[in-house]
Amino acid sequence: MDHRNRHRYHLHRSIRQRNAGARVPQKGVRLSWLGRRLSREGVGTHVTFTTTLGTIQPAADICQAASAMLTQVGIRTRPNIQIQTLLFPKLEKHDTSFYLLSWGGGVTSDALYTLNALLHSVGPKGEGDFNMGRWSNAEMDRLIDDIKTQTQPAARDEAIRKALVLANRELPVVTIHQQRLPWAGRKNVNAWFSPVNTVYFYRVRIE
Repeated sequence: MDHRNRHRYHLHRSIRQRNAGARVPQKGVRLSWLGRRLSREGVGTHVTFTTTLGTIQPAADICQAASAMLTQVGIRTRPNIQIQTLLFPKLEKHDTSFYLLSWGGGVTSDALYTLNALLHSVGPKGEGDFNMGRWSNAEMDRLIDDIKTQTQPAARDEAIRKALVLANRELPVVTIHQQRLPWAGRKNVNAWFSPVNTVYFYRVRIE
């Protein structure tokens, strides 16, 4: 096992052990705890991690800010800002320690699109297409597969809730921020703001 994979294992293992029987910490506490834990295990004191992301703003600024924050808690981090044509081939080879993705609501306007792409184990039908860390959890896969076929709204919402609780407990990804998506239009144009940031012209009225 090379150093990169060994340290990725330490990172994921520490998160799982810490959350086995405890409350999930607030976002500001998570990095501080992670830095202390990695320092105790000897990770981060002699290793420089790489944070990889694209050049599209605000991603580059976020990368530099997140790298500085990680360094403050003992995880030495080097930003690696790549143009988009180089970014995804690098991520698909799993050649990075941390990476940044931006994500929207998708075609279902609920959590299914995000859960299936980011948190499902990699599968032959597009499951886990953007699960670049190759995180795998059998319970998460079962819940996502149930959401795909569940036709009862209450049962579907409950499966989504359980999947989100599981994701928050295991922390395979860490949410950094929610981006504002401003729209502009004339005063006489009334457009429904879609959660997937798409203009549906049949829901636009000109008054």
